[in-house]
Amino acid sequence: MIVINCALMQNEIISFVEAYHESIHFEKKAGIGLQFSSDDEKTLAPEIKKALKADPRFKALFFNVEVK
Repeated sequence: MIVINCALMQNEIISFVEAYHESIHFEKKAGIGLQFSSDDEKTLAPEIKKALKADPRFKALFFNVEVK
């Protein structure tokens, strides 16, 4: 499971991550955590973080991406 912890712009992050790769699916919100499932979580988590940081909409946000 890939978890992105971010308090702001959660709906935009969900849309961005689901569009990033076809194997990523949003599961649920848990507090400020957004939980996604994927077949290849260990490879995709760092790629998602890099893509979010590169996007001008999200690069100023404080967030972290982890695999659980």
